[in-house]
Amino acid sequence: MKWVTMWGNAQSKTMPSPATYAKDLTLRYPIFIPFNGNKIKITLDNYCQNEKVKIDNVIVSIGSSLSDKQNKEYKELTFNSKPEAIIDAHGYIISDELNIDLKSDEYLIVSLYIKDYTNLTGGVDITGPLSKGYFAYGNQATLDKLDINTSKSTTWVYFLSNIDIYTDDNNEAVICYGDSITSQDWPDYMLLSLRERNINNISIIRKAVSGTRILRQYECITYQSYGLKGKNRFIHEISSVKSANTIIVQHGINDIIHPVGEDVNIFRPMSDLPTADELIEGINYYKNNSNNLNFIVGTLLPIYNWRTYKDFRETLKNEFNDKLINNYDFIDFEKEIGEIIDNAWHFKDGCDSGDHLHPSKYAYKLMGILAANKIINMKYKFYGYESNSVFPINKDYKLGDQRDLYDVLTNAWSKETCAPRLQDNWNKDNKTLGQCSITAFLVQDIYGGDVYGIPLADGNYHCFNKIGDVIFDLTSEQFEDKLDYTNVVLQSRDNHFKKEEKYNRYLLLKDKLNNLLNNRK
Repeated sequence: MKWVTMWGNAQSKTMPSPATYAKDLTLRYPIFIPFNGNKIKITLDNYCQNEKVKIDNVIVSIGSSLSDKQNKEYKELTFNSKPEAIIDAHGYIISDELNIDLKSDEYLIVSLYIKDYTNLTGGVDITGPLSKGYFAYGNQATLDKLDINTSKSTTWVYFLSNIDIYTDDNNEAVICYGDSITSQDWPDYMLLSLRERNINNISIIRKAVSGTRILRQYECITYQSYGLKGKNRFIHEISSVKSANTIIVQHGINDIIHPVGEDVNIFRPMSDLPTADELIEGINYYKNNSNNLNFIVGTLLPIYNWRTYKDFRETLKNEFNDKLINNYDFIDFEKEIGEIIDNAWHFKDGCDSGDHLHPSKYAYKLMGILAANKIINMKYKFYGYESNSVFPINKDYKLGDQRDLYDVLTNAWSKETCAPRLQDNWNKDNKTLGQCSITAFLVQDIYGGDVYGIPLADGNYHCFNKIGDVIFDLTSEQFEDKLDYTNVVLQSRDNHFKKEEKYNRYLLLKDKLNNLLNNRK
């Protein structure tokens, strides 16, 4: 078991308004639960405000949908054993651990009550099919549903930064970092796309602020919601995420489209326009401070006919994208939802939201699917990982599809379960070495189907599974060369398990798998 951030949000300031304070206010956020767990910790953040904040109560409950409705049973979070959370200017506070049973695909309903006048200019606007919030007048934090006459939905999230869950060791987080493109829908669609393909052990942590730039920030209230520049926000936002292994950065378009000249807008001088190399320096800063996460960049999107569009901006964007593609692991978002017409990138039909800068919901879904594909291709290398899902026919095993089994077995394979002749070469970087037959027959126990063997030069067989028309090989990564899955021989467990040592290794692997599954929450 370990702590994993299951939901996250960036920090910035809200749109400027004459009213900067609020009191006697309830904020409620339904948070999608990506995996099971039995404890939570919540981080409240005041990073962008210049004065102390007091939140009088934080209530959590369980809900079944993206709505303001929660179960009648609720629990109160504490902060240093007290119900109120007092957050210093530019500071944050983490709640005490709270025991609560969380189930995948339900919602954690988080309600914050603010009693006295509190500066409410610290917030971020986020949207997507899994994202919603509410505010209500008065203390409604413990109500199972907010009063319809005194509440309203909102896309703004205030103070809520990270929600960490104590969960299974196989679960992990992926961070999506950027500006309004990322504060909008594609990270939610990415999570949904992963789950549609039964990848249920990944949370998507969105750290994105509309209007932000890599290299510069505004110091005026007019553009205060456009947030901090990269060097002033990146480390703060990324370092707080628990059990992340990958970050996707899609950032830089505002550096290119914002500068228009002081004769047009006094806050946007042309001297703010960077070169492609300067933008790349900013990306390198991100990579060098990403805590050794898998670092992926996303190409910038079409801007043709955006209100500040000029040919030189198109040239700069394309030069920057070329450098991203040639120097980093990348996702080509622009190619997915754009096309070149008359030497300029345009949104494809149906992919423009109408402002010629932000994608449509359809295009955001395409981006989410593309990002999910990237993660799957990074996460799984075994033969057939992309094949259709198969599910257990043996209901004693609380598992998802074959990829879920692979995730659990990564913590079960060991030197002791490796074939004796290969044990001296076994290590965690080559964890599938010598595991093929015992793994294949364990797969057969759980999912059914047949076990086949590929003849090897030493006279042995390498075993894999065929279930209906689905073929996969959970232990193929031990081979540097590609295997031929056509010249194969049906395998018998009776013949394999005539070897006592192999049968004992099979029982050991089976026992280790059962122990890992029993410890799952």
